[in-house]
Amino acid sequence: MEKSLLAHMYSRIRGSQEDIATYSLEYIVSKSSELNYAFTKLLESTLNETLGDGLHYNCQASGKQKERPNISGVNNTGKEVVLCAAKFYSGLTENQPLTYLERLRAEGGVGLVYICPARRRRILWNKLVELCQKKAPVIIDEYCVAVDGVRMSIVTWSEVIEMLRLAASAMAVEALSDIDQLDGFCKMMDDSSFIPFTEEDFGIENARREERHYQVPDAVVSYMLADKTLDASVRGLRATPNRQGYARYVNLLGHSVSINYDRPNWGNPTTEETPFWAVIYEKGFKQPETYRQIFRKYPVSYQGKLNDAAALPVFVPVGASLDEIAKDITSQIVKYINDIDAVLGKNKK
Repeated sequence: MEKSLLAHMYSRIRGSQEDIATYSLEYIVSKSSELNYAFTKLLESTLNETLGDGLHYNCQASGKQKERPNISGVNNTGKEVVLCAAKFYSGLTENQPLTYLERLRAEGGVGLVYICPARRRRILWNKLVELCQKKAPVIIDEYCVAVDGVRMSIVTWSEVIEMLRLAASAMAVEALSDIDQLDGFCKMMDDSSFIPFTEEDFGIENARREERHYQVPDAVVSYMLADKTLDASVRGLRATPNRQGYARYVNLLGHSVSINYDRPNWGNPTTEETPFWAVIYEKGFKQPETYRQIFRKYPVSYQGKLNDAAALPVFVPVGASLDEIAKDITSQIVKYINDIDAVLGKNKK
């Protein structure tokens, strides 16, 4: 696919993927009252709520807790009524979404809208709603909830661009070339296998961060071996580093298990956003079709692949120590095994 000029220049521009896209979006909607109106109407549609006319959109407006939503929409009285958080494949920050929602609540604002690739929409939305569970979110529709009176929703980049293109075709034709530039950039972010480096990528801390992905499988296996109730053994089994990540193998509770740091599943926008995946086999590291049928009861986002086997996600508790992580992941894997044994036990009766 031929790149747009903006997509071609991305690696030479300072700033994150999201910054470049949202500055471009803010420029497009600010140069035309018709496009501003169309963008506002799209936000209203996804939030199922009225925002008012004549909103002014700004990028990177910092808040009291140093949160910086990509775009904020301010009405003619200076009140911030809507925030937009743009995503391609970066993770959520510690302020997302709760600090953003609290900021809107304090301002008497209306809603928070996430913008992401279509392939990531379902996974990201589930994560956002999960993070709001303690606030008892009220479902408005499939992609909209109310959290303590503030709306939160999610829309895709393709929906935003299509809306802008339709509005420009009718009322602001001169903006079509700019919209095409943004469209080309978003498609490159969705399809590109290489994300250019930034200066921050080379800090010493990043080397330590990378090491954690290898420490976790080791710690999980050590925890399993120490817990005598699990009947765990690594006799004859070796750790396996590979181009895709790292794997540890263990015999556990009558099954064979691999605990994997696996980049392909982690990088797949249709599966859960975790670097760690478990593959559960019969004793001897063969995975029968009956196991795969049992795994199909889990959400589609749980159904990863590793070589020819079905892989299941394991999640790391945020802020936990390595020992706490090992204990938590072990309990997740044991639960998967218990699910297998429960079904097989029923089949034997």
